[in-house]
Amino acid sequence: MDIISIVIGIGSYNDLGLIRSLGEVGVKSIYLYSQHLVVPIYKSKYVLDHKMLPTQVSSIKAEICHILDSYSPKKLVVFPASDDAVLVMDQIWATLPKNVFTSHAHGIIEELMDKSLMDRMAKDAGLLTPMTKLVDMSSCSCPIDFPIIIKPVKSIDGNKSDIRVCYDKDSYNCAIDDYKKKGYKSALIQQYLKNDSSREIGITGVSMSNGEIVIHGYIDKIRNRSNINNFGIYNPNDNPDCLKSIASYIKTTGYVGVFDTDFIEFNGKLYFIECNFRNGAYGYCTTRAGVNMPAMFAGIAYTSRKPRRVVFMEERTDLLNMLHKSISVYQWIKDILRTDVFLWNNLRDPRPMLRIPESIKRLFRIKKSIM
Repeated sequence: MDIISIVIGIGSYNDLGLIRSLGEVGVKSIYLYSQHLVVPIYKSKYVLDHKMLPTQVSSIKAEICHILDSYSPKKLVVFPASDDAVLVMDQIWATLPKNVFTSHAHGIIEELMDKSLMDRMAKDAGLLTPMTKLVDMSSCSCPIDFPIIIKPVKSIDGNKSDIRVCYDKDSYNCAIDDYKKKGYKSALIQQYLKNDSSREIGITGVSMSNGEIVIHGYIDKIRNRSNINNFGIYNPNDNPDCLKSIASYIKTTGYVGVFDTDFIEFNGKLYFIECNFRNGAYGYCTTRAGVNMPAMFAGIAYTSRKPRRVVFMEERTDLLNMLHKSISVYQWIKDILRTDVFLWNNLRDPRPMLRIPESIKRLFRIKKSIM
């Protein structure tokens, strides 16, 4: 076997998208996951084997070496699909065998995940950023005019649910009190850029080991729920105003691998928000658009049509937008009909979604025990 991959994740559609992107260019994956799976991603036809991820960093390295011994590939490429996995692989990348390749930042990725440092480095690279302040939990006043958004300083330190928008002093104080209860020592406060014409943009790319930065198009994030992008459009045309600055920022970090940057377009200008040092959760839509970034990083030559515009939906969560009346049933059905790629359901690889919900299994077990 010339090449196989290891995908390390938490059971999300990011994991599944990576597995499918690689599988569609002939690369099978070993799937390692760190928690109970709601969706049996390991049933994908592109998965060779799967198991729970070891908790010890040394055990993860041992598992990678065991996979090398078991399958004897000429090349093994590891794709961390969560921030925690990114951190672990960055810690051990320099000690891995020479035929193991993974994204990394030469051992300093935890430092680079600090959003206050991201803000400073982005400014130095020529990117616009919202007004940003780092505050400790003893602060009794907000250092930025409302509205603001408060978030953990590092994504690995908290959950997406901890990100709050505050419109006044009372909501700010409530957020700070909640952060204190959860043990946070500090938080990042940013100017909240939002009006009727603002929109969220994702710009994805690959930083190659030879120093080349490849950026293809951008994601127009149309709907978000629980800080998750549920529905959007991949546009293949580049945004020339900031591409050089993004490339400069990535080069300064020293990061190698697939990356995903978040921007807000506000009053006609793009403001850098943060960088994810991994494949973006919606990354599979770029594969279906003709830009297979995981394959690029793995060094696989693949034939692709000219990149095209693609409408995508993360259907499991976006359904809640309709059920909770954030959008009308008519609009949701209309969007379903114009969707080119779903991030869970896939006719080429249907088995992960062909499952019986646990609630029905539980009901069957109860009835069986009564009988």
